[in-house]
Amino acid sequence: RSLNNLAVSYSKTNRTDEAIKLQEEALDILKEAYLKDKDRWFEDYSLILNDLYLLYSNNGRTAEAKSLLEKLQKIQNNN
Repeated sequence: RSLNNLAVSYSKTNRTDEAIKLQEEALDILKEAYLKDKDRWFEDYSLILNDLYLLYSNNGRTAEAKSLLEKLQKIQNNN
């Protein structure tokens, strides 16, 4: 969650590119953990997907945002 918290701080101070990079790193890390133990990591993984979706969406990265939204909906439907 540290990367996510730092990314949120960057986003709030208009350091969007840095925020996106950190969120992408956090997503890569948490994806591995989530795939190994979905029950344990569901909440954290969902949070990262949602936060990165918002960053993409708010910064004109529509296709990437849509892809993350679909992933988020899929895992929420399977949980």
